[in-house]
Amino acid sequence: MNRLTEESQIGPFAILKDKAEARPGAFHDYDCLYAHMAAVTRLKAYEDTGMEPEEIKDFVSRWKYATELAGLCKEAGSDRLREAAEADRAGRLVVLDSPRKPLIWGDDEHNSCVCPECGFDLMGIPYGNQMVLQCPECGEYIDAKKCVTYAEAAEAALKAGDNR
Repeated sequence: MNRLTEESQIGPFAILKDKAEARPGAFHDYDCLYAHMAAVTRLKAYEDTGMEPEEIKDFVSRWKYATELAGLCKEAGSDRLREAAEADRAGRLVVLDSPRKPLIWGDDEHNSCVCPECGFDLMGIPYGNQMVLQCPECGEYIDAKKCVTYAEAAEAALKAGDNR
């Protein structure tokens, strides 16, 4: 990089290598001189990075990505991320293209439950201690931790614009 500023600094301000711009009388008032010196100081700070403008843009975009990733890691927790990585390596990780739908109670007495997608009766299908199941009829993933009535499911579908 071809520096335009001196490596050293005088007080709070940097200085240009080419002093022609800072000749006496070049600025009409103190505010102009101060703005010039502040700009030169900012230029020196940029030059002190040793990076070209394209490298800084790349660094900033990578930094934003890393910051976002760190936030996701903090949100999910390291144990959960470790579990997901292990499940992925073992071929057990499934990424759904849409959120799981809640289980629908088939009647008011909660004696049956049905798939929110196809209406298949899921009562009596063992799924162990997991609270996520997949409909054997249509393959829809269902969140069995959430159970809603037909009326609640219909209202949610109307809000989402689902015409089924």
